[in-house]
Amino acid sequence: MIRRDADERSVRTLHRTVGRLEGELVGRPTGKDLDRLRDGQGAQARRVDAHDRAIRELTEQVGELATALREVRSRARADAGAATARITELTGTVTGQARRIERLHRELHRVEDALRAAAGVPLADLAPTGDDDDLAAAVRRGRRCARDRLDDVQRAGHEDAVAAPQRWERAHGEIVRAVVAASRAVAEAPPGRADAGAVARFREARDRLVVTRGQQGAVRSAAEASRAVLDADAERELLDAPVVAAGRRARDELTRTWRARLDTAVGAGHRLPPWFVAVLGSGPPPDAGPWYDAATALLVHRTVFGIGDPVAALGDGPGDGSDEEYAAEHAALARRLEPFGLP
Repeated sequence: MIRRDADERSVRTLHRTVGRLEGELVGRPTGKDLDRLRDGQGAQARRVDAHDRAIRELTEQVGELATALREVRSRARADAGAATARITELTGTVTGQARRIERLHRELHRVEDALRAAAGVPLADLAPTGDDDDLAAAVRRGRRCARDRLDDVQRAGHEDAVAAPQRWERAHGEIVRAVVAASRAVAEAPPGRADAGAVARFREARDRLVVTRGQQGAVRSAAEASRAVLDADAERELLDAPVVAAGRRARDELTRTWRARLDTAVGAGHRLPPWFVAVLGSGPPPDAGPWYDAATALLVHRTVFGIGDPVAALGDGPGDGSDEEYAAEHAALARRLEPFGLP
């Protein structure tokens, strides 16, 4: 009996061993499997090699393109430099030619004027008379009075400051009402159960009230100062209004006088002064209206500002001590004369 049990155990052990070996044999690759695996690895290696070759070729192509790009950029910079140098050269040539043409035009006008003078053609008298000087003085007085007045921006600023106390009163009333409403909400809450939001609103309104009341003195002082400035400006307006109006009338009279004298001189074929010819030519173009307007403005400008330069139509121009109005008028007139001057 004992021996039979031992034999059975041996048989069961043998079965387990056989089962384990069968399992191992089933899971192991066969020779064909190994051959297929080796073939697959070889194909994969060949693909990797092909990719490597493609990458090397692309890298070489990128390097060639980069070299070509550097060459193109270098040539472009060289071409741009040469073009800039050529443009500079041509600009200098054109400028030089323009100066020579201008000198030739001036010389031509000088020769033409000499020939007309030799033929007995009189020189137009474009010098201011005593009456013109009186009108110019009236224009300058009117300009000074007008310049001392507040301009629109300054007046608006002072008027805003004068109205500030009223705005302060309205803002103060609104804040006081907000403080009262917030304090009532806090007071009506049960003891110890006041809403945190109501307390915060009360504190905010109270702080705004403190700040607003602190601004009252500065607001009122600024308003009083601006009111004094506006009153003084209104008084100047009453006193200076006749002077400003007389200055405007004097300028209008100068404009009419110079336009009539210019019409007479051009109509009579008189020679025009060199300073006039330099900026307006020797006579009006076919479209004469703008030319006459610009010429008349120039004559009025020279008279009002006492310009007697025999060469420069506009004189030396604004200096460091010149007022802004004169500088602006000078610049505007210079632009206005540009279309008519010598090239």
